[in-house]
Amino acid sequence: MSGPDRPPHIIKQPQLRLPQGRGARPAAAPTVAHPAAPDEGGSAAMPFGSSVAGAKGGIPSWAIALIATVIIVPLIVVGIFASVPDGAPGPRGSDATVQEARSAEARATLGALGDRARVVYQRSPHTGLDIKSLGATREELTGRFFDASAYTCGGTPDNWRARCRNVFETGDPDLEITVNLITGKSSFNR
Repeated sequence: MSGPDRPPHIIKQPQLRLPQGRGARPAAAPTVAHPAAPDEGGSAAMPFGSSVAGAKGGIPSWAIALIATVIIVPLIVVGIFASVPDGAPGPRGSDATVQEARSAEARATLGALGDRARVVYQRSPHTGLDIKSLGATREELTGRFFDASAYTCGGTPDNWRARCRNVFETGDPDLEITVNLITGKSSFNR
């Protein structure tokens, strides 16, 4: 039988021989339907444009490629762009990001100075409360945006202040912390 009415070629797999036991029969060889028989000039690989779901009907492979191109690829591109935050800093960072980093560095250093002043005052109330008396070194006060010369501090135990100069570009450029060394309450000027 040949032509379009011919059933798909049946390829027989080799039989698996099992030991013969009492009343046991060898298992039948599994069969696999194949749309094109290699021995009849057909190709075992599917040609471009053939159907994915079988010889008749199904989704043509060009349609799958079109779906992938039109739907899936744009979704991936949108996902990539959605994962990049707005205002992401470039090599030098955005202005807002740099301002936040400068403020964070100054706040951390001023807060550490306030904690150190409180500890020094509680241990020896008659010791001075300036940077040198607190034992803060240049290395401790030097960060990415500020060095030791940007910081000053002093005052009385109930009104001790530390200041970092030129933190902000607008308004009062200095950041200042005020600490009551007796109660531990503290606040920043902005």
